[in-house]
Amino acid sequence: MALTISKLGTDTNQSYTSTTVWSFSFTHTLVAGSNRVIIVDVGGETTLADTSPVWVVDSITYGGVSMTRAVRAVTTETASGYSNNSSEIWYLFEASLPTTGLKTIQVNGSGPNSSIEVWGVCTQYGGVEQSLFVSNGTFVNAVAPSDTITNTITSPRDSLVRSAYVCGNVGTWTVSGSQSQIEILDAAQTTTSYGAAELVGALGTETTFASTYQTGANRLTRVCAIFRSLPWKINTASRWNTQKVSTIQQETTIKKINTYIT
Repeated sequence: MALTISKLGTDTNQSYTSTTVWSFSFTHTLVAGSNRVIIVDVGGETTLADTSPVWVVDSITYGGVSMTRAVRAVTTETASGYSNNSSEIWYLFEASLPTTGLKTIQVNGSGPNSSIEVWGVCTQYGGVEQSLFVSNGTFVNAVAPSDTITNTITSPRDSLVRSAYVCGNVGTWTVSGSQSQIEILDAAQTTTSYGAAELVGALGTETTFASTYQTGANRLTRVCAIFRSLPWKINTASRWNTQKVSTIQQETTIKKINTYIT
């Protein structure tokens, strides 16, 4: 059995567009808790990336502390006139978290020689095992044969499942799979749509998590990261004391019986 993962504080997000600067920042308020994790989803599109490198994240800091990338997915379209996009998930565990309060999330990107439309969203959870369980990333180039993009991934019971996804068109998303996640962000910029979703407390039977684009998909990326909840800890000392008391009671009863017989 496992403890329940809880969502803490308030999500924050930021979108950003530029033709010259590939990094951006936004803020998030860190609140108190135990066994916490900060998760930052980022993604975006690089215009005409078939002729220049696609925008990706080199590093992210949370309150000045470096985060760790869980997973990245990047389209690789090379046909003339097409753009490319990317989705990523980053995290930071309890031991490295700064003091509580308002923190700056600095997203440092690189790659393109053309304009970018990028975004980020930050969330905090508690009661999380302090290691990444598993992650998965997938992409579809050019005009997608299907509007649905799927991460095939197995989630343990009571785990946290986090996803981020990007499409090279403007529209909206729905989430699906063997157990649907809940969208925490669904937004668009001039040429790009993006979103993020969570499942807190998985059933343990899920094998797929998917997002469906509602307007006609064109270049898709989707990433998924899973974090387990803390296991219950049995108080072995308490159990031993209980057994000891029971043994003493049994010995006392036997002595009384033997005295009676004698």
